[in-house]
Amino acid sequence: MHNESRRRLVGWRGRLCVLVTLGGIAGVANAQTAGADQWHGAVTVYGYFPSLYGETTFPNGASGPTFKIDAHEIVRNLNFAFMGKVHVQKGPWGGSVDFFYADVSESRSGTRDFSVPQIPIPVGVAADLKLGTKSTLLTLNGTYQLVAEPDHDLRLVFGARMYDNRQRLDWHLSAPLVGYPSVSGTSKADKTNWDAIVGVSGRQRFGQDLRWYMPYYVDVGTGDSRFTGQVLFGLGYAFDWGDVTATWRYIDYNFKSGSLIARTSYSGPAVGLTWRF
Repeated sequence: MHNESRRRLVGWRGRLCVLVTLGGIAGVANAQTAGADQWHGAVTVYGYFPSLYGETTFPNGASGPTFKIDAHEIVRNLNFAFMGKVHVQKGPWGGSVDFFYADVSESRSGTRDFSVPQIPIPVGVAADLKLGTKSTLLTLNGTYQLVAEPDHDLRLVFGARMYDNRQRLDWHLSAPLVGYPSVSGTSKADKTNWDAIVGVSGRQRFGQDLRWYMPYYVDVGTGDSRFTGQVLFGLGYAFDWGDVTATWRYIDYNFKSGSLIARTSYSGPAVGLTWRF
């Protein structure tokens, strides 16, 4: 980025993405839940308001310069997003499949929010940029119940997460740069990573009849990525028919040296309704 020390996160303003999560909340429901020898489940509907951070290098070969772009300086609009989760559990063992997809894009005119490695940008040279990014996260987890108390339950989480990110940059310069006569072009940067992850999830209940609770989830991992991590925490209330929750979710990826996509993260609040069955 033209000023890489700047690390502001730009929200996807004016957009509500409806994220539908199908999940089994085994061992985390209240006393109304059936016995431990039966299958448990729930359906959750979320509204999610994430911000995006990312840093990508777009190669253009001999026809044009190599651009370095910080996505949070460009991307402001969410086109589409979906998140779904299926979790099943019987006794202490369980398993889950979590799916997240986001499509964001934005155009900027006359901007200098870009850099070209080893080439100073002359004064007066600006660019029209259109950046689009499509991200898919697929998490496959096994779970094991560690704690199952009336006011607290805790599960061990272990498995793998796949991250697929496809970015496209369309660019047009107001003037050519030294050594590059072309003033416009298109470049792409794609990455697919698989990483092993381990973590914990659960909820801490409190209040009258233990209906209030604090849900939480933490995982870390590595593999194709140098590091990946996810954190979720918030506040919920359990009714007889289900739950209402307000949470914050953060997903971070740091890729290995030499990768065109150096880092990507999503961060933002979510509100949800859960129907148990």
